[in-house]
Amino acid sequence: MGSEGETSSTQRNPTISDSESVHQDQATNLIFDKLRPFISNFNKELVEKKLNDLGVETLTDLALLEYKDLEPFMKPIQFRKFASSVKGKRQIFSHV
Repeated sequence: MGSEGETSSTQRNPTISDSESVHQDQATNLIFDKLRPFISNFNKELVEKKLNDLGVETLTDLALLEYKDLEPFMKPIQFRKFASSVKGKRQIFSHV
C-alpha cells in the first residue's frame, strides 16, 4: 500500500504542473482581453514582452500598473479608462 501512495503522489506532480500551465495560459489570455480594448494597433508579442518585463502575472497585477509602464501602447486617456476598469466597477459607477 505504501508504494501505491507513492505512485499516485508521483502521478499528481505532472498533473499539477500541467494544471498550472493551463491556469497561466488562461491568466495571460484574460490579461490580454482586459488590455486589448484600450490599445490601438494591439501587438500581442510586444505587450507580452513588456508585461513580462514588468512582472505582471495575474489580473490583479494590472491594477498596479502606472501610465509610464504602458505609455508606449496607450494614450493617457486610454490608460485612465483602463485603470478604472481594472480597479473595479464600483469605482467606475461611483460617479454616475
